[in-house]
Amino acid sequence: MKKKSNIKVDESKKIEFISSNNEMKSNISVFKLNLFAVCFFPVLILGKYLNYYTGTSYKRFFAYFIFALFCLLIEFLAIKFYNEKPATKYICLFISQIFITTLSLDVGLEIYISYVIVPLVSLLYFNPKFSKQIASFSYICMVVSIIVRAFTYNPYYYQLISKKQWILAYVTGLSLEYFANIFMVNKIAKHSLLFIEDKKRQNKNLLSIQKQIVNAFSNLIETKDITTGKHIRRTSEYVAVICRSLKSLGYYKEKLDRHTIELIVLAAPLHDLGKVNIPDSILCKTGRLTREEHEIIQNHPIEGMCLITENMSFIENSEYIQIARYMALFHHEHWDGTGYPFRLVGEEIPLVARIMAAADILDALLSERPYKRAYSLEESFKFISTLNGNCLEPAIVEAILAAQSEISEIYNSFIDVKDELPTVDDDNSVC
Repeated sequence: MKKKSNIKVDESKKIEFISSNNEMKSNISVFKLNLFAVCFFPVLILGKYLNYYTGTSYKRFFAYFIFALFCLLIEFLAIKFYNEKPATKYICLFISQIFITTLSLDVGLEIYISYVIVPLVSLLYFNPKFSKQIASFSYICMVVSIIVRAFTYNPYYYQLISKKQWILAYVTGLSLEYFANIFMVNKIAKHSLLFIEDKKRQNKNLLSIQKQIVNAFSNLIETKDITTGKHIRRTSEYVAVICRSLKSLGYYKEKLDRHTIELIVLAAPLHDLGKVNIPDSILCKTGRLTREEHEIIQNHPIEGMCLITENMSFIENSEYIQIARYMALFHHEHWDGTGYPFRLVGEEIPLVARIMAAADILDALLSERPYKRAYSLEESFKFISTLNGNCLEPAIVEAILAAQSEISEIYNSFIDVKDELPTVDDDNSVC
């Protein structure tokens, strides 16, 4: 009975990740836009010098500049430490709108239609609900600023009309302009959103086809050797655990983002693809391998890399293909340079291959072979610790030992599935 792998990526989580990633990029764009606005202050100072802003003093300009820097500082701190939080986008746009509202209270600056800027910027997030919230907040700020100006500034024509009439006239006129712009913007946003959703569906269908083909390659290995097939599924799950553990310990945080970890896990099943070109008489041999047989089986990393290059060029994701190639070609290299096929040392070995090598060794320890019994979890973790700095990178050994509970869960989920066909490991050793 085959055990179904649970390494498939949850589509809802993938969509959530894409949305979150777009929000983080949009937050940075908003910060850059506000930074540009602050850099525009020297132009306002020049305008004051040329008597264009006679109603605003230099002190007030300086106060606005300090307030703008304070707003930028809040946005910067929110993005730096909480950019993945949904609330950050509200902080960025609310602060932007509050700054515009503050400037609008100064009659000498003549701020009116600028209220629509923040709702326009909110369209970067492709979130209709969020855009409506921002548009509502911006409109309230506009109305409040008009009322405040009416009671703090007395233009000459107040002798002709009352404050209430002035407020009504400005609120009505600006509301017409505001909602006309918002209406057109929402129409454009909806069309853009429909186009994006259509492209997402197309990409999802294409990705599904590509995954099916990758699974077909993995199943091809399993038809040659049942044990290798189960090894592929187990190691894929160990790879996911090691990646997460490395990141939680503070290693390779920039390299191991969620998107990259997803690609690594999806590429892991192809690491032993080269074994399809190894004769069954060698791959399924129950005894010790001869020297010639060792040489043949040690060539499977190169065979795997070639198969991926020749048969998967249709996959447009070049990052995924590169990861799969590295895993296939270098997953038997050792940290101290004693591995094969190229005897690479340390960081000469790509990170994804170093992780794959650790998962490969871990599963070899926990699996029964014709020439050895299966190690217990405790024995395996002790043995892994002895590989620190020779077969395996120290950081990866630390990550495995820190994730013992997760690894134990994966091991126990497979323990009831017996290997129907015994096989030898690549070189009759776990490392």
